[in-house]
Amino acid sequence: MRKIRVLAVAAVVSVVLAACADEESRRIVVWTDIPEVAAYLELFNSSQQSYRAELQYREAPGEQLRRAEDQPDIVITRHLSNRETAERMRSLERVLSPNRVDPEAFYTELLERGSFDGTQRFLPISFDLPTIMFHRDHEIDLSSFGISASELQQHGRAFNERSGGRFTNMGFSPKWSNRFLYVFAQTHGARFREQEDEMPAWETERLEDALEALVSWDEEYNESAEEVARFHDRYLYDPEDQLLLRNRIGFAYIDAGEFFAMRESQRELLEFRWYTDNSDGTSVPALDGPVSLGVPTTTANRSGAEAFIEWFYRTETHELLLQDLQRKRMQSFGILGGFSALRRVNEELFPRYYPELLGRVPEERFLRFPERQAVYWADLRSEVIEPWLGRRVSAEGAEESLHERLRVWLLRRGD
Repeated sequence: MRKIRVLAVAAVVSVVLAACADEESRRIVVWTDIPEVAAYLELFNSSQQSYRAELQYREAPGEQLRRAEDQPDIVITRHLSNRETAERMRSLERVLSPNRVDPEAFYTELLERGSFDGTQRFLPISFDLPTIMFHRDHEIDLSSFGISASELQQHGRAFNERSGGRFTNMGFSPKWSNRFLYVFAQTHGARFREQEDEMPAWETERLEDALEALVSWDEEYNESAEEVARFHDRYLYDPEDQLLLRNRIGFAYIDAGEFFAMRESQRELLEFRWYTDNSDGTSVPALDGPVSLGVPTTTANRSGAEAFIEWFYRTETHELLLQDLQRKRMQSFGILGGFSALRRVNEELFPRYYPELLGRVPEERFLRFPERQAVYWADLRSEVIEPWLGRRVSAEGAEESLHERLRVWLLRRGD
């Protein structure tokens, strides 16, 4: 009898262990710091029964790969595609084929940013574009495509008005947005990018040229830096969309993802143009930090990760994601806050869900994608580079070199 009980217990344990092993083989752990990914995993889980994707929210997931004991099966975040992280990622070559994930469906340059030493380590998901917004009733002669720095200068100056010895309306000043200063510097050839050691690289002479052009902008088109400062202190305390609607300012910079995430009631009286490369006025520079995904070498469920990737990169899946976003009325734009990495999705599907984009989605030949940057780039840009640019163009006393600022920041970070 005792032997029978032992056998029965062993059988139960065996069944439980088998069930646990089966559950573990179905589990796909996804690390991300983008909340909208949760809705994507819900759709994936409801679309099939073989796997169960589980979201684990991690701040800076690309950085945490270096030190976390438990590792994910998939990582989805911005600034993921760089050499340091690539060393921890599996090759995705075997999923890239017309029958699985068609490499021809991507923007070629964007896909290439995820290739290291001839091997695809990352797949792009989405990217954002720089945008200039203005009041829909402005009678200005602009193409339906974009607005260059020179056009912004000319139209901004035409909007300026004075009364009682001071500006009461001003078209545009680059000093209103540190983000714009950074985009302007990049389009002038600053080329902030990663290099072999921890210190980022950039083109010093082109950055200085950009700073000189930014300083002269207000002197030439807004009379003086002092006038811009007085106008800023007097009027620029409300949200920029409200200032535009009141015709207090003529133009404002905004990322496309933020513009299209605004409520329709906010956007209905606003118009937009892509901010174009200053050199020819036609190419649009995609913003730093496209969202991408990778599969760590430590994955416990490679087959599950690849199943998710195959599901995700179907055109019909992206349409489901756009439908879900609209149905839930989420304050987000497109695919994880940006345009899809798949050309057809942007050209054919986006205008259905965002009618303002009809005829305005830039063709691939007009798009330029950013160079690779370190996993910590978003923090470095917002905490060091953009404030440094703001101080330089505002001439706020002596300023340390950018190299020194970055060196100190990296030392404090521990790199």
